[in-house]
Amino acid sequence: SADGVLVSTDFLAQEVQKLRKPVRVHRNAFSMEMLRLSNEALKQKPDPSRRKIVIGYASGTPTHDRDFQVAQPALKRILEEHPEAELWIVGYLNTHFDWGSAKSKVKRISFVPWQELPFLLAQFDINIAPLDLNSRFCQAKSEVKYIEAGLVAVPTIASRIGAFEYATHNGKTGLLAQTEEDWYQCLKRLV
Repeated sequence: SADGVLVSTDFLAQEVQKLRKPVRVHRNAFSMEMLRLSNEALKQKPDPSRRKIVIGYASGTPTHDRDFQVAQPALKRILEEHPEAELWIVGYLNTHFDWGSAKSKVKRISFVPWQELPFLLAQFDINIAPLDLNSRFCQAKSEVKYIEAGLVAVPTIASRIGAFEYATHNGKTGLLAQTEEDWYQCLKRLV
């Protein structure tokens, strides 16, 4: 039995409090190594005047299919409406989504070690972090995707959920989306 618990989100802290254990929130952060790699990646960012806009999604585990479904219909619309937009899907994600005429604009990239992630994220123009709003598992997740993209100066659109609400000043340091239409409007605004 533990004397106390250290967690990364307020949701997890509330759950631990139900067990009547002392709990403290210590938010996820980046290491000095991640900062160094991100600074190197920033030096290699593509010219902002390039003709394409890369919307990126980095999946670190095979559990993100349901999360991605939150944003997929809006992504499909954006890709169909904007010839300059393309989607890069990094890591573990099934490809069973219907992309219609936008299928050729979806690029798959294999999972990369965390040391390579900043160099890939720096190629994005827009980072997305959709989460299934009805999932308790997702409510417990931290804002790490927002942090990683921020280190390489890439704006994030994230689901309006716990940790992302904590980290993001909506409209200033990123955008938050709750519905399919929110996702579409946020993507359209950044594209």
